[in-house]
Amino acid sequence: MELFTYDRVQELVGQQIAVLHPETEQTQLQLTVTEVSRNKGLEHAFDAFSVELKGPPDMHCPQGTYRFSHPAFGTAELLLTPHAADSYHICISRKKAVS
Repeated sequence: MELFTYDRVQELVGQQIAVLHPETEQTQLQLTVTEVSRNKGLEHAFDAFSVELKGPPDMHCPQGTYRFSHPAFGTAELLLTPHAADSYHICISRKKAVS
């Protein structure tokens, strides 16, 4: 079951999530969740939301797929896109399961 969901991540605003080192699985950076917003449109068919994050200005992450960790969702591999040296964006868009 997917644990990195809108409802779960929305509760993390103001909290830090860990970016794990790809080889050691140790925390290499902490990013703070600053905003979580739903993407309007095909809500009936897709679970779509955006996550805005803030990090230290002296430790920049280039765009790429990173493993994130937090007790609320465990670990998740997600594409991280920078806005600036200390601002990042994660965009989630997944088809909802047919019930």
